[in-house]
Amino acid sequence: MIKHGYTNCVGCHADPSGGELLTIYGHAISWEALSTKWGGQPAEARAEQRRVARAISRAAHLKSAPKAIAAEKVELDDDAAASGKAGAAAAKPEAKAKAKAEGEEEGEAAAESESAASEEKASEESAEEEGASAESESSSDSSSSGSSDDSPFAGMSKITGPLFGLLKPNDNLLLGGSMRLATIHKFATSETKAFPMQLDLYGQLRLFKVLRIAGSVGAAKVPAGSQLARPAQVTTNQEDGYNLISRTHWVGFDFGNGAHTVRAGRLQLPYGLRMSEHTMWVRDKTQTNRESQQQHGVTLYMGFDKLRFEVMGILGNYQENPDKFRQRGYSGYVELAVADRATVGFSSLWTEAKADSVYNENLTTDRSANGVFARAAASKAVVFLAEADLLTRSRHEIGYVGFLQVDTEVLSGLHLLAAGEVLDAGYQKNGGPNHLPRTAGQGSAAFGGWFGAQWFFLPHFDFRVDAIVRTDTMILAQLHSYL
Repeated sequence: MIKHGYTNCVGCHADPSGGELLTIYGHAISWEALSTKWGGQPAEARAEQRRVARAISRAAHLKSAPKAIAAEKVELDDDAAASGKAGAAAAKPEAKAKAKAEGEEEGEAAAESESAASEEKASEESAEEEGASAESESSSDSSSSGSSDDSPFAGMSKITGPLFGLLKPNDNLLLGGSMRLATIHKFATSETKAFPMQLDLYGQLRLFKVLRIAGSVGAAKVPAGSQLARPAQVTTNQEDGYNLISRTHWVGFDFGNGAHTVRAGRLQLPYGLRMSEHTMWVRDKTQTNRESQQQHGVTLYMGFDKLRFEVMGILGNYQENPDKFRQRGYSGYVELAVADRATVGFSSLWTEAKADSVYNENLTTDRSANGVFARAAASKAVVFLAEADLLTRSRHEIGYVGFLQVDTEVLSGLHLLAAGEVLDAGYQKNGGPNHLPRTAGQGSAAFGGWFGAQWFFLPHFDFRVDAIVRTDTMILAQLHSYL
């Protein structure tokens, strides 16, 4: 979305740092900005999107909304202003002819001309007046526009609404979900496996305009001993069967006209680029992915015109036992918009646990990650994402991880992607208790590549296929539906 001028996430997602549950505007703009327009987008559909953007620009989150929302509103107002100019221009000759024919005095003709000019000026200033009105209304709840039958949301196409339009858009109660079906083929073993990668439902209830209660519930099936899904378990089945999971659940309080939020609960760790590729090394090795590496704690998010940041006090994952494995510390990022379509940021994380669950060591373990990240659009078709982090862990040498991705939209909704990644997680000093040799990724650099395509072929649907080139090269295909 950076190429569309969205330097922050708060306009489209309930989580201010992005991911998962969509807002009403997020549903609408996902169709507008992401999906293939079969046969082109009808003019009435485009006008509908503008009405949605116009309503959102009046909402409580005005001060933290992306510039693209304001730009959409200005485009609509420019159309209105152009119509006003055309009407005024047509009225002037007619007024003069009438004045001449009836022998009206020059002063009366001048007055009529002045009236036409006033009408033109009023049309040209409509955007400015509406902006001031929006500012004055910023204390009102955004749902006031979303739940009324005569609101701009009332005409929203069903295919862009929550749960495929089964629910009426209402910002007081957001509901959604994500279903991701995956197939993996591993070349080393010639093994092919199909499985549900994600089965989640999301929800958020807004009370008293500033209080939010949100969470997710889902199901997951992974082998015993897996590091995936297990940290998010609610039920305790440790065999190869399904478990109920909750990746996130939190209570939040908005202040500063919705630009800032305090939250408490099980939350995504604020760190680096928030993306869905949970096996990408920059997310997996920093332990900040969206799959199951969330933590319980308290966060503060603050959004400004060109700057945003979120910092979290980590209290540990209370869905993981025993307590000795729970990590406690902090995580945070700060990101600056250096241009309309480019941002740079810095992330930092540090935790301590009484035991190391990754290396199965019953020793107090500190770990940290510190790095930089960037998002930039070279054009309306080409976007770059990049991140580089230094890694530390008790009893290990300093490691590092990084990646660079280029995304090219070759046709409406169809993206070609290529990413390169590098990893050295840090060699265990002296080879560890087993005196292991240095290997790629543990003491020396390991390199990987992702080469794929992603197609948002219908509203709420996308299909992605990747060739992931590592020591265990594989093909990963995913069919994703976001509700």
